[in-house]
Amino acid sequence: MRISDLRFLLAIFLPLLTLNTLVNQPEIAGVATLVVWFAIAGLDVLLPNNSPAPSASPSSWSDAYFRWLLRLFVPLQMALIAVGAWAAMHADWLTVLGLAFSVGFITGSQGHHLRA
Repeated sequence: MRISDLRFLLAIFLPLLTLNTLVNQPEIAGVATLVVWFAIAGLDVLLPNNSPAPSASPSSWSDAYFRWLLRLFVPLQMALIAVGAWAAMHADWLTVLGLAFSVGFITGSQGHHLRA
């Protein structure tokens, strides 16, 4: 495993950040997700895309690292959907739209990056 493979920890950090926002301040979840979205897009523009793909060498430690990232992400994604639905039950329509965007963006944009 290379040090650059640690960037895949964002796959756990972003859903945790969204889950925290859903629990503590669901009314700003959509805005917070937009801020993260624009921050990622801005970093993509400012930083060159010369980071290599995950190592292709069959390292048992690297394989275990990615396997555990996936195993941590799936229950986190399910919790994110459940908490988002719970928060939507107690919210007005504008907040529900923000919750739907927030949960949909995080669960939809990250799941395909973590295939085994």
